[in-house]
Amino acid sequence: MSDLDAVILAGGKGTRLRSVIKDKPKPMAIVSGKPFIEWVLVYLRDQGIKRVILATGYKRDFFRQYFGDGSELGIEILYSEEVEPMGTGGATRKAICLAQTKDVLVLNGDSFCAVNSERMLKTHWEKNADGTIWLIENDKGNRFGRVDISSNDQVLAFREKIDGTSTSLINAGIYIFSCSYMEKFPLGKFISLEMEIFPDLIKNKFFSIRGNGPFLDIGTPESFSESEAFIKTLFFDHNTGGLC
Repeated sequence: MSDLDAVILAGGKGTRLRSVIKDKPKPMAIVSGKPFIEWVLVYLRDQGIKRVILATGYKRDFFRQYFGDGSELGIEILYSEEVEPMGTGGATRKAICLAQTKDVLVLNGDSFCAVNSERMLKTHWEKNADGTIWLIENDKGNRFGRVDISSNDQVLAFREKIDGTSTSLINAGIYIFSCSYMEKFPLGKFISLEMEIFPDLIKNKFFSIRGNGPFLDIGTPESFSESEAFIKTLFFDHNTGGLC
């Protein structure tokens, strides 16, 4: 997909996972013999994404030393490095300066969902959206919160994490943003996607698309313990996983 660059947000410290990853950045945690983020890169490459920008911060040299320019993976990798924390929004804003496409696919570096990026981009264009978010049904709304949408899939609200296990639509941590929209935010400032950009998008053109593929967040030791089985399902069991 030469018309869609990707940004992977990989700047977090992974404090809750420190007992597992020791001194590595969280996305570099080893799963099935590779850093977790490498599986994300392979998945994007196999969907036709040709250029990925890694938005790094904490221990950023780990990424550059391991992946280089991405040629060994068959994908071009660029680096947007922050010296001081800039938040998810600030990191995204900085990274799109390296993008060569009018829209960018943005993913969290510590989670993975089987996303169909071509279908997502088509929806983004059809809706003439400023932002498009990938949602999945999940019965763990108490951990992830939920997203409310209208009958035409426009995003209405993000709800706080709640008690209980009722099934709800949750944010899979995958977005497409129009670069022209993101460029209205200041460069070099601390900005939160969740607290600043999403509320602004809701006032404009923020749409959703639903998938049903497998989802994993490695943010806690408990969820990280599921990662080996998850990768096996998605990459090696050909009768499961796949595009949603």
